[in-house]
Amino acid sequence: MCLRVKEIIDEKKEDYRLIVFTKKRASALILNHVIEHINKVKSSYLLGHSSRIDAFMSEVMSLEKQRKILTEFKNGEVKILVSTSVAEEGIDIRPCNFVLMFNGLESIQSYIQTSGRARQKDSKYIVFQEKSDAEIMRIGKEVISSLPQVFKERTLDYEIPITENVSEFYEVESTKARVTLNNSSNLLNRIFGKLTKSPKEIIWEDKDGKKRAILTLPTGFPLQKKVVEGQWYVLRANATKSAALELIKRLHQENILNDHLHLKNDAPKKRIKTANYRLNREEVLVTRKIPAPLVGKWDSPSQDFFGHRICIDETVSKFGLFSLTEFEVPPFQIYLKGQKQNKITFESLHKLTLENPLLEIARKFHTSLFKMLCKGLKGDGLDPNTETYAYLILPINNDDIDWEYLQQFLEPRKIIANTLPRSQLEGKILTTLYDSLSYKVVSVHTGLQLQSPFQGGRDNSGKPFPARPANNPTIDIPNTDNFNPAPKTKSTPSNFLEHFSKKRGFEIIDTNQELVEARRLRYPKNGLRVQQKTEKKTPGIYLPPELCFVEELTTEMHDQAILLPSILIRLESLLIAHQLREACPIRADPDKILEALTPSGVAEGFNYERLENLGDTVLKYLVCLSLFVVYPDYTEGELSERKARLVSNLNLFDLASAKNLGSYSSPEKCTFQEWATSGCKANNQMKIRKKSLSDETEALIAVAYLSDEGVTKDKPILGRRLHNSAKFLEWLDLFKDMQNSLREIEDKLNNYHLEYIPNGLNLYEKEYFVSNVLKYKFRDANLLSAAFSKDSRSCLPFQRLEFIGDAALDLIVLEIMHQKFPKADPGQYTHLKHCVCSNWMFGRISWEYGFQKLGCIDNQTMEKIRVYGEAIAEYKVRMEAEIASRRTEAGFSEEEIRRKHIFQYADADPPKILGDIFESVAGAILVDSGFNLEKVKEVFDPLLRPIMSLLSPECAVFHPTILLLEKCQKEDKNFHWDSRKKDDQWTVQFFIGNELIASATCANKSSAKVKASSEALKKLRVHM
Repeated sequence: MCLRVKEIIDEKKEDYRLIVFTKKRASALILNHVIEHINKVKSSYLLGHSSRIDAFMSEVMSLEKQRKILTEFKNGEVKILVSTSVAEEGIDIRPCNFVLMFNGLESIQSYIQTSGRARQKDSKYIVFQEKSDAEIMRIGKEVISSLPQVFKERTLDYEIPITENVSEFYEVESTKARVTLNNSSNLLNRIFGKLTKSPKEIIWEDKDGKKRAILTLPTGFPLQKKVVEGQWYVLRANATKSAALELIKRLHQENILNDHLHLKNDAPKKRIKTANYRLNREEVLVTRKIPAPLVGKWDSPSQDFFGHRICIDETVSKFGLFSLTEFEVPPFQIYLKGQKQNKITFESLHKLTLENPLLEIARKFHTSLFKMLCKGLKGDGLDPNTETYAYLILPINNDDIDWEYLQQFLEPRKIIANTLPRSQLEGKILTTLYDSLSYKVVSVHTGLQLQSPFQGGRDNSGKPFPARPANNPTIDIPNTDNFNPAPKTKSTPSNFLEHFSKKRGFEIIDTNQELVEARRLRYPKNGLRVQQKTEKKTPGIYLPPELCFVEELTTEMHDQAILLPSILIRLESLLIAHQLREACPIRADPDKILEALTPSGVAEGFNYERLENLGDTVLKYLVCLSLFVVYPDYTEGELSERKARLVSNLNLFDLASAKNLGSYSSPEKCTFQEWATSGCKANNQMKIRKKSLSDETEALIAVAYLSDEGVTKDKPILGRRLHNSAKFLEWLDLFKDMQNSLREIEDKLNNYHLEYIPNGLNLYEKEYFVSNVLKYKFRDANLLSAAFSKDSRSCLPFQRLEFIGDAALDLIVLEIMHQKFPKADPGQYTHLKHCVCSNWMFGRISWEYGFQKLGCIDNQTMEKIRVYGEAIAEYKVRMEAEIASRRTEAGFSEEEIRRKHIFQYADADPPKILGDIFESVAGAILVDSGFNLEKVKEVFDPLLRPIMSLLSPECAVFHPTILLLEKCQKEDKNFHWDSRKKDDQWTVQFFIGNELIASATCANKSSAKVKASSEALKKLRVHM
């Protein structure tokens, strides 16, 4: 070879580039060394960037080094390059004019790729082969002899006959939209980019020198006929375009494409994956509805009002609510002090008409009252022609407005020294001149004067400082406009006079007046939730009467008035819930609807979290049931894909937004500082998280499910409660995606029949097992056979039954949990359900009752089941031994030990087929009983009862996967899983961003995920 290289060098002098290809990396290094040593030229070698040489030459060629060597070769700095197959394709080396194959030819593909490296004119391709290796010689001769035929076949499709007819087209008559043979493939590719399914494969037919393309469509493709045939053409490319044109024509004729040949909005489109953590952070701006009875305009000098007396428990308050429309609300509870509940009711009063100036006086009282109660209100600022809150809170005496008190309240306030004598100040409400804060008088005889030393008002022992007798506490004081504020300093005052004159900025006229002791008035507290008791009291302060106004509002009326914000917020929310009740098919009580509309963290004492968990499960069951009957030919994977899109938070948000459900929601950040009442609120817009709106939608599904109202005539096949939820989903247009109404879906449920030919194996044993273990007799033997058959022929019916059975068992288990743990934390329901509704637990129950004995299971899987059974037997022995050894210990609990052994995830993984059979049998019973969920619950209750009896809220912390997901979602981490199977072993990796956190390998994928979750929690320092 070195002699041949020397000939090339002598022949071309400087005008040459030579690539020597060799198979082995070590050969490349050795050849490079030999060429440089013998031929005295500069050469180099090229290896894959991830390759490693033998131990004594350990080296990794980086991508940067590869580029450097190729650049030197192109520029002529290196004339000879020894390379492995890394330079065969994808590398453009135009100056190369010699290629030398050191190890001979191996295939046509190798020849085409390596010969393509020699780009110069008159390039040479040299092959070295060992004569002694007969096999290598034979392969080389076959490659060379087959070259003409290969070149001929590759050029056939490029010989375009002049007589080929390509005038085929399709035109829509109404819009004149046209697709031709030439653009049909491009249009179809755009359609396939949006559809959930694409053609599986293309079949070719040859006849008389012409070709025809036949497209086979997968199950679930939105066409009735699953085969599309094109026209006959000489060229294969034209035959493909003809089949594409025919498919476009069929898609338009079956209403998948509109008359402009665009995909319709209701066509099954590809699911766009949106991370929940993003949806949880994104917010939308909505305008909250104003309750109809409380809405109106202030554009008329005369208004008709309906009065409503506010009653607290059985006590009539001194305030009434006057609205433009009469309304009725059920009684509700608020918390006045600590955990004590008080019943609030509204009693109707007579209708009355208010005209100016009385109307203006009433509005002024209403606004002034709430300015005093709620800090920070800034006038009403309302446009009289704008429809907004229009109600009044006014004092009442018997059944009429107390106009005398109302006018006294609005009279100009006077300074104490000019009005009441000191003896009548006890219990009065004062407002300070300098900061407009309100106080309640505690004591009028404090013994303190303005000249008393100022140390917080008391001496070191905590007793009040001695005072000098007051000369005249009721002297005349000039108008407050003439008060001259004293200059402010940062020094500590020595007495009260210096404090009020320097710090507060007012010059005191009567320096001998006695101070009064007062405490700040309580501002409205949240009476909608339990308040924690606090022993801390507001400290008293000392005020000079000269700087205080006296208010007409008595302390009794103030104590009732501070309840008004809580009462009005609840009233407003209940009226909005009632409006939603009238707008949608939910017939539940308004207070239950309000619970579904209330996110966590607001002023209310309840939220939607408990309902959302139930609504999510009901939604998934109804969607699974509908998909099951609407798409009888879909596989489990296709059904699951559609289900995931329909129940996703993104889809629920879109549906809820279309129905404007966000306008009924309670504000997520409602506080009493931000709340204002009629006459003070000008903006009713709020932000709501998209995830919250989808959660509220699920909670409303649960409210409909728990409602007993609705159907009164014929009993629906779904049952009354599920039918109510389905009616709400129909109102949301969720079934529109399936192109079926609820009535059509229920008809299909009534007439459903499984198309399945049983294999007849072990039919008697199956019937005996079901009748004796499950206490159920199948009406349709086909369903019984399909439930236990997972062979290649009956895989579709088995998977479909498993799909619907899984959803049914989820709902059954969650209902049992709600009954057993009515006061459990909402988050615990998710954990508890996963403890039972998992392939791990269903597989355990299936093995305990012997479901595997009747299934069509291969020998390899049966061996895994046998090993699993031995592991379970060992667990039982260990459990009984622990119980026996600890029986005499203090605080011994046999139930706790059994719970610990049963709800253990790390070891003893059941083969997946066990859980699949369990779910498939549940689905078969559901279908056989006419989709009667109560019958499935009755059959499976004895099987689930032993597990459910040991279940407790403490079990919720045992499952690591949910703990890990919750932590990542709370901390807004971008996480993902990666799973791969190799040699019957699953490897599951958990990433946060691009960082690998944990990895685990196991024969069962779910078990590997659990182990990886446990490892990740340890690294993230989360206690399980």
